[in-house]
Amino acid sequence: MRGAYFLKSLISAEAGLASYYPRIRRVSTRDRRIVLIACMPKSGSTFLSTALAGAIGYRHSYLACAYRNVEQELFVPKILDTYGRGTVVQQHLRANVPNLEVIRRFRIRTTVLVRDIMDVLVSLRDHLSNERLDNIPSLYPPHAYREQPIEQQLDYVIDYFAPWLIQFYVSWARAQQESRTDLLFLDYGTCRADWTGALRRIADQHGLDVSAAELKQSVDRTTATNKTRMNKGVSGRGRDLLSADQVERVVRLTKVYPEVDFSPVLSTVSS
Repeated sequence: MRGAYFLKSLISAEAGLASYYPRIRRVSTRDRRIVLIACMPKSGSTFLSTALAGAIGYRHSYLACAYRNVEQELFVPKILDTYGRGTVVQQHLRANVPNLEVIRRFRIRTTVLVRDIMDVLVSLRDHLSNERLDNIPSLYPPHAYREQPIEQQLDYVIDYFAPWLIQFYVSWARAQQESRTDLLFLDYGTCRADWTGALRRIADQHGLDVSAAELKQSVDRTTATNKTRMNKGVSGRGRDLLSADQVERVVRLTKVYPEVDFSPVLSTVSS
């Protein structure tokens, strides 16, 4: 049987990579690691991950198979390429079974970064109006999106992206409940109030030795460069710009999950 598996590994990329998991994992425990931030879009993740990488001396990387509007699943060949280099990874990925299996196999500790969904939707509308239309996971806006009235633009992101955001949150909440991986949940409001404190929590999660001064200096450098695509960055904009009907449409999507506490990402929903 072992001979048959060896022959299969020669002609099957999947079997070949699977056979190398144990030895790759052993190497990773002796060297610098992958720090994964699984994040909602427009949650301050670029700022957080850039500042973290600067503070701990890791590179900032991306471990999906491609860019643009693909689902940002973890791609094993890229993971293999990063081993031993020390990498901070920021990706919009959900806690589906394949992603969790990769996280488990490589013992990747994960930070889950969330934000009030109403604020994400408003910020996403800004993004689509001013930046690319083709770099949000699974989103294909109409060509005339930018010519539409603001209310129609918000209707679009509610109808076509609010479900993704809710599924994102549900998937990671379930992973935490089932203790399927080592998770640290952070929310945008808390991070924005104290970026240095947020970096400290991630560093402690990974057992990384970094001083408070180094963390603050990296936050200051990242702020000064202003290259992290931070939009308005204001909490509560969703309540100001979305109509009561639009808010209710988002909340209604959560009702099929009575077992999930949505209060961390929807302040209109009680725990």
